[in-house]
Amino acid sequence: MRWFMTVGLVAVTSACQDGPYSKHSPFPDVPTLDGGVLSPLHLVTIVPSNDADDAPAFFDYSNTIGASVWWDRLTREYALGGVGSSRTLMGPTITADIADHEIFQYIEALVASTAGVAPDGKTLYLLYLPPNVAVVSDGVRNTDCQKFGGYHHEFGIRGDNLAVIQRCAKVDPVDNMTIAASHEIAEAVTDPSDRGYRLPVVAAQAPWTETIWNAFEREGGAELGDLCEGTYWQEGRRVYQRIWSNAAARKGGDPCIPKLNEPYYGVDFEQDWYPIVAGGRVAIPVRGWATGSVGAWPLATSVEGGAISFTATFSTNTVTLTAGAEVDLQVAAPPGTKSGSYAVVRVASRRPPVPAGARGLTDGAHVSFVGVYVP
Repeated sequence: MRWFMTVGLVAVTSACQDGPYSKHSPFPDVPTLDGGVLSPLHLVTIVPSNDADDAPAFFDYSNTIGASVWWDRLTREYALGGVGSSRTLMGPTITADIADHEIFQYIEALVASTAGVAPDGKTLYLLYLPPNVAVVSDGVRNTDCQKFGGYHHEFGIRGDNLAVIQRCAKVDPVDNMTIAASHEIAEAVTDPSDRGYRLPVVAAQAPWTETIWNAFEREGGAELGDLCEGTYWQEGRRVYQRIWSNAAARKGGDPCIPKLNEPYYGVDFEQDWYPIVAGGRVAIPVRGWATGSVGAWPLATSVEGGAISFTATFSTNTVTLTAGAEVDLQVAAPPGTKSGSYAVVRVASRRPPVPAGARGLTDGAHVSFVGVYVP
């Protein structure tokens, strides 16, 4: 379900800043429409029997998640309570690509034949797909996870959810799948009905009159995991994706939890949206900020979705930034672009290079967005 509402933005005060170049535009306060959560969570983890070699790692991850610091911090922020139960099931083999509706049918059949795992309004059914099996979503094969690494969705009418995780990475595939699972678990428990903690979908008309956060990845509707994708929390040998915290975001520094004992860094823009003419170009100043001492970090950019071929490039070949420094982002609109067209540009601040013998920072990327539109 999609809906439109106003997002409250919170001011960043100088008293919350940790350094001379840590001030930035306000982060969003992520609202909830119905306040619904899966609490206490009943987690049912499913691995097809043709992936038996990896099943112990997936089951161990689920069975220990309720005792993790990661879950504790998420619970404190969003009043989730504990993990009420955790069940692990070996399901029938899955040897071919599987469509969205077939995932529902697969889980329904397994639940119907297994005692003690019936839907109860608090359950998340978490399915890990075997190697070489892709989701076919809306008729399109999710080849190499180009569309997504996983998703969650309502399961039935009582509030339960399902989540499916596809194998994407060729390096450390199991670890990458469990990290993706933590993302989907967090979003399922905080937004089980698509009316929980998430940002609005951007308006179809004149989206540039709204905050750029409403146009996250162009369409909007970002959930708590989406907003911290690329940030990580490690406990022993287990790694979780960090999750957006409204309380942390209000302080103006690192908006993700659990909190890391290291600086947070990113980029900021003077405004959310910039006008551009068809066939024209606009130079957008990109300013670095950080909550502590951070070396120069690499930047990467991409244009999110849409049929109009806007392009975005940096004004210098050596694309790195430091706190307080600026670089121009050059965005161009193709000739003939119609009035009302827009694009959302993603700028990722990637992990700084690690000097020999030094300890690197934890996070992989911190993502910011800026928009352009043709009036």
